[in-house]
Amino acid sequence: MTISSKQNKNMKSIIELVKTTWELYRSHVGLFIGYSAWLLIPMIINVLLTITFGSDYADIITTVVLTLDLLMVIWVMASIIQVTALVQANKRIDARKISSYSWGVSVSLLLLSIILSIITGLGLLLLIVPGVAFTVYATFSSVILVLERKSIKEAIRASFELVKGRFWKILGRLFAGNIIIFIPYAAAMLIIAGLLLMLSGGSVDALISNPATLMEQIMLRVIDVFFIPVFIIFGVTFYKNAKETRS
Repeated sequence: MTISSKQNKNMKSIIELVKTTWELYRSHVGLFIGYSAWLLIPMIINVLLTITFGSDYADIITTVVLTLDLLMVIWVMASIIQVTALVQANKRIDARKISSYSWGVSVSLLLLSIILSIITGLGLLLLIVPGVAFTVYATFSSVILVLERKSIKEAIRASFELVKGRFWKILGRLFAGNIIIFIPYAAAMLIIAGLLLMLSGGSVDALISNPATLMEQIMLRVIDVFFIPVFIIFGVTFYKNAKETRS
């Protein structure tokens, strides 16, 4: 039996990875939501700007809010990646340092996300297999960029190295793990959709065809606040296990 096969066998199962993720989230739920709740800021600013300036500046307000929303998503992602790693290592949480570093790495993380999206998209357009393969090989790159302070190129290369030789094991855990986490997320979304359907008078066509109101957007974003940390925690947990079983 080779060293590589022994390492692969030591990787946690899908259930173990998901269980570890939920246990960590549940035991520090206030901490994680404290960061993901910042995703509500763009919505709040949207309300304030709309009340202040009205519909005459709708296009400008939309541009400002979307830009701020993108920045907050990147900042929250970087922050929760750091917090997850610190909690797992039983280290002290320094909110100021975490916030400062998250802003500092945000440009690189944003560029990495754009690059991964473009390459994956092209791969899926040409053939499904290349797009899926690249997604799997690059799956740890965002976590590596934040935690190991590597460049975009170095982060992608390091992710490829972690996956190399155990593609199918990584693919299975990545796909199944996210699906398991997605189930309660989708259920929460369906509950919100049901409430919105009741408020719209039971008209499915009206709910689908009409643009989402600000209140509807806020309700959906609240669900994101609760579930986005879980997906990020899973990514960090999976990365840690993949790294430990590779070395």
